[in-house]
Amino acid sequence: MRNLLTLLVLLSLAGAAHAADFAWWKDELPYRVPVVVKTAGVEESDAPAQVRFNFSAFLPGGEQLDLHSVRVVEQDAESGAFLREYPALVQPVDNYFSGLAPLNFQKPYDPAKPPWIRASSENPANPALNLVQQSGLWEAGTPTPPWTLAIDLGEAKLINTALVLLGYDGGGRVLAKARLETATESADGLTDGNWELVGDWDQTSMFENGSWRPFCFAPREARYVRLVMEKMTGGVQPKVRAFQIFRPLYDPDNRQEARISWYLPGTWNGERSFFLYFDALRGQGQPAPPVPEQVAILREAEETLPVRSPAGVGFSPTYDKTASGPTDPNLLSYQYKDDAFIVPTAWAVTLPREGLYTLAMRIRGNPGDHQIAVLWDRKILFQGVFGLEGEDWNMIALQPQTLTAGVHTLELMIKKGNGPRPVDLDLIMLTTAPEFLPNQVLLAYPGAGEVRR
Repeated sequence: MRNLLTLLVLLSLAGAAHAADFAWWKDELPYRVPVVVKTAGVEESDAPAQVRFNFSAFLPGGEQLDLHSVRVVEQDAESGAFLREYPALVQPVDNYFSGLAPLNFQKPYDPAKPPWIRASSENPANPALNLVQQSGLWEAGTPTPPWTLAIDLGEAKLINTALVLLGYDGGGRVLAKARLETATESADGLTDGNWELVGDWDQTSMFENGSWRPFCFAPREARYVRLVMEKMTGGVQPKVRAFQIFRPLYDPDNRQEARISWYLPGTWNGERSFFLYFDALRGQGQPAPPVPEQVAILREAEETLPVRSPAGVGFSPTYDKTASGPTDPNLLSYQYKDDAFIVPTAWAVTLPREGLYTLAMRIRGNPGDHQIAVLWDRKILFQGVFGLEGEDWNMIALQPQTLTAGVHTLELMIKKGNGPRPVDLDLIMLTTAPEFLPNQVLLAYPGAGEVRR
């Protein structure tokens, strides 16, 4: 049994006891932040940890973080003596969303100068211009595919997220096959150009009315973004209610916020003292460290993209002192009819290497069986049943899956099961650790940042 170690990042000025008196590990890393990790009174064994950290709070104005300089070091909680450096995975935040609290839409253009939108065909009653700056309705003007919608940003912009809200005619008639492409050059902004594929979907049967199709990808320069719709079920033309493009939270060349994860081998109980050491970017910066042998990537439920649950779903991000996460809200709660999938969450996930990954989640709800579908880049990765016991949090690990490296979109679709209780989702984790089945959530407390003078 392996236990989950969740670092609750409560940025405050209160540091670990005597942390400022601890010996400095390396003079060439002039910044550090203490992190105290505590167990919940039970032994932990080979536990993975992850913390999301805003480094800009500690760097002087104008300085950029050297992402490759970040080191995780354990020092003795009493003497401050160096104990060990841990191989760590350091990743900038994957997409522009900072979570549901707060949720800030950051579009890649001046709101006063909206982009142009073109369509291969349109119903005059529902033209493509209805989609500019708001959710409206576009309807293709012909039943013959392909149907294309294309956004022109006016000039090349850095983007990494697209959201598509589909229309729905009832009777299961939905868009069954489509692809998203970008280009920096195009003579007509619609068909001609150096188009490159960034994502697609094919026969996704989990569609719910009112849910968005999210596309997350590595940041790229693009002036044109098009959605090419190739197949509808039921022989009708498609309808789209929204087509939106977003930029990264931070420019990749100015990475100030990142997630740091590492594994703590061995069995222990109590309290341990860690430091994040780092430096500003100087010259070419430090070389990239190797990817750790075992990696763990955590996403809090409240960090979800706004995939918008179907009409009639009771959706409420909320706070619970037993849930993990540093924000208020720190979990998502869903209530819906028993026989329908809830479309609760979607995240951008960056995998550093190809491998066999286990998806684990911390969840509670009605006791008994619950159906689940996991979508990976809008295709079904796993579909099956998991069971919940009691009224408290359960840790569920699904069957390991082979996944490729790169930026991906992960979605969960869950049925609430029989009973009156909602489904509460706290967090998910992807890890390469074999036989991974966590069962605890632990706490950690960062202290005040320090600068070596």
